[in-house]
Amino acid sequence: IMLHGSPWHLYAADYRIMTVESMAGMVRQQGSKIREVVLLSSWSGAVPDKHHAPLAQQLSKALGSMKVSGADGFLWFEQDGKTAITQQAFSMFVTGPYAVKKGEKVMASLVAGWPAQFEETYARQGNADGLLRAGVGHEAFSLCPSRALAAFDASAALGNPIAAYNAAILRLERGAGGDREAALALLRKAVAAGDEPFAGEVTGGDL
Repeated sequence: IMLHGSPWHLYAADYRIMTVESMAGMVRQQGSKIREVVLLSSWSGAVPDKHHAPLAQQLSKALGSMKVSGADGFLWFEQDGKTAITQQAFSMFVTGPYAVKKGEKVMASLVAGWPAQFEETYARQGNADGLLRAGVGHEAFSLCPSRALAAFDASAALGNPIAAYNAAILRLERGAGGDREAALALLRKAVAAGDEPFAGEVTGGDL
């Protein structure tokens, strides 16, 4: 399964955080023919912090101990489809959209990550979609959930329902004072905008 991610989250094609439970449900829909899952997602096999197991391990547990493997660093793709992993503590990128020369390796996290550098520009423009992508970039490339939350909050304030959902997830996971109430308000805003995917999982029916 190929998707953007970080040590903390997997992201769907629309940049929505995909919970482990949602991913497990998608795998189960394929039936008994699936016996092993390989997560082609950066950091999906790495321990995010002392409180959480790697995403691959969490998915394995959700699938009844099915074998699940994931990358323990930044995932790169070669022209022939082969992959490589790097674990640098700090990465720098020259400004502008990400591009590579023909035949060069592609850093998966930077494909999602380059918009993070334009967060201030998107904010000045009132570009909600840009701020959503900047938030994903802060987490997927910069490995900074706190900056991701700030960008998601800014995007949600401009009416982006996926950003509101992502911000709600991060607040519920953080669990600081007032986070649950703020998360429920964000989810209500997302639903009011016509966006309901996975809301029941997160709120437990509180909407």
